[in-house]
Amino acid sequence: MRVCENIITSELARLGVGEKHLENQTNKIPPANNVYIIHEWWKTNGNEIKRRLRNSVPAVIPEVMEYYSETNVLYGVQRLKHIGDL
Repeated sequence: MRVCENIITSELARLGVGEKHLENQTNKIPPANNVYIIHEWWKTNGNEIKRRLRNSVPAVIPEVMEYYSETNVLYGVQRLKHIGDL
């Protein structure tokens, strides 16, 4: 959980929140292993947040993020595309 939080926080900093607003230095230390994040946003009552306002965190963070530890590169896909049913 902490690794995912750090990656998302680092992405927010890159998008304009600013490095000076990061809570601590651990957010600047890259993970030792590959990390794959598929994010969904839920309300505390268990309902999924479907509406994404332009300036909200769910709107600016990619839906899928992949971090490759070998190259220290972060990739992201803003919107997933439905490709079929199984």
